[in-house]
Amino acid sequence: MESDYLGPCEEEFKRYLLIAKCFVERLKKSRDRQICVHWIRRLLALTPCNDLAVGQNRNLFFRYLIKVIQEAVLEDMIQNDPGHMLHHFTHMTMSIQDLPMVQDPSWLDKELCTPVIQEKIAEGEAEAPYFAHWTDDQKTYIAAKALPGKGALVYMAVSTDPSLGWNNLV
Repeated sequence: MESDYLGPCEEEFKRYLLIAKCFVERLKKSRDRQICVHWIRRLLALTPCNDLAVGQNRNLFFRYLIKVIQEAVLEDMIQNDPGHMLHHFTHMTMSIQDLPMVQDPSWLDKELCTPVIQEKIAEGEAEAPYFAHWTDDQKTYIAAKALPGKGALVYMAVSTDPSLGWNNLV
C-alpha cells in the first residue's frame, strides 16, 4: 500500500531536481555551487526511497534547500548589479496617488440598502449586532455581524435557484 504513494513522491523529487539545477547554475560563487551540489548528492543517495516517510522528509528538506538557493541567487543578483534590480522595480511600482479610484458598483447600494443595515445595527445588541438581508428575487443572501475591534464577519450566498430554501435559515 505504501509503495503506491511513493510514485508521486519520486515525481515531486525529480521536479525539485530540475528546479534546483536551474538555480544552482545561476549561482556566482563556486563555493556556493559546491555546497549545493554536496547536499543534492546526499538527497540523491536517498533515491529511490522505499519508505513514504523518508521520501516525504527528503522532499520537505529539498523544498527548503531550493528556497535557500533561490535567496542566494537573488542576493548575488543584488550584489553584482543593484542598479539593474532597482531599475526593474521602479518601472513596476506606482505611487498610491497615481492609482485610479475604484467606484462602488451602482447595484451595491440598491441591493444591500445601506441605511437599512445601519438601522439594524443600531437596533441590535451593543456587543455584536447582526444583520441579514435577502434580495427581492430570493437569489442572494447577505449577513453581517460586527466584531470587537472594528472588524466584521460577512457571509454572502448566491444561487440561481431560489427554491433551495435558504430563506428558511433566517
